[in-house]
Amino acid sequence: MRMLLSIGAAALCLLGNVNGHGFLDSLTVDHAEGPTKIRIRDAPADYPGSCTPGEKACMGPCHSKKSWSSLDWQPTTLERGQEVKVNWVRGNHPGGFVRVAMAPLDQSDDWSAFDANILGGSCWESHCTADDSKNNRDYWGPLTGSGNAMCFTTVKVPDYFPDGEYTLQMAWHGGGIVYGEKDTAFHDFYTCSDFIIKGGSGVSKDHPAPVFVGGDPMEPNGSDCRYWKFDDLRMSPASANHTAAWGVQPTRGLPKWASGGASKGDGNGTSTAPANNPSATEGGNSTNNPTTPGDDNNTNNPATPGDGNNTNNPSNPEKCRPKGAASQA
Repeated sequence: MRMLLSIGAAALCLLGNVNGHGFLDSLTVDHAEGPTKIRIRDAPADYPGSCTPGEKACMGPCHSKKSWSSLDWQPTTLERGQEVKVNWVRGNHPGGFVRVAMAPLDQSDDWSAFDANILGGSCWESHCTADDSKNNRDYWGPLTGSGNAMCFTTVKVPDYFPDGEYTLQMAWHGGGIVYGEKDTAFHDFYTCSDFIIKGGSGVSKDHPAPVFVGGDPMEPNGSDCRYWKFDDLRMSPASANHTAAWGVQPTRGLPKWASGGASKGDGNGTSTAPANNPSATEGGNSTNNPTTPGDDNNTNNPATPGDGNNTNNPSNPEKCRPKGAASQA
């Protein structure tokens, strides 16, 4: 019986009322009897997995150690060759890449195990975009406002894994707009889910390189993505006291881990920046002053992201920047 594994992501973290970064929230298996919700790997309450400034947990490879595996609670069994759909909520942040990898459960505290078994990935804004179709909240750049749409990519359970216990890792890197400040870049965020592989296609010795699927709101049928600075994982030192970079502008490209090349996006579920808006291209100037994300009231000037009160000036980046987080190129 063919099943479809679906993984959701919750928008967490950041500042004030702002939604934030993608973490796995739920895992379901769809079959004839209906969907079964499967637990994502737990993390202790005091584990700094929310990636706020000053915390080191963002360095992965999972948001919790393998000792917090969810396999002791209704474990899910998948088959080799089975299609997996990975979903996440876009949230307040545009751009970047999603990498999906698997590793044996007993190696899931080891970065190299995931690096050796990358299944594929996509743009962060795959099949989703900002909620504001008029694009008049682009103080941070075109199509950079908040969005509650569900994004997704698909991978397959690899044929080269024998029956056993495994962990799926979702990683996001290269996203933009930190603390509501323009020209800023996020580093990495990770979450993992555990399951069992049993049966399906025969075990193969072939180990294909991961193929990246491009396409985002800026170029839905493109083979690359818009991102801010970080085109790979773990690019800043683990000793860094923050997880972001300032003074960086978005660009387009592929993640360094996409060794199998890239295919074009299908354009479904995304929308390009409106052609009649001068700000629809990178670097364009907006003809409308943005409002607070999620606030339908017009303002004379940008309001602090996540702050429902109208202001006369944009948010003060120095007020939000973590102590010691100097601008970075």
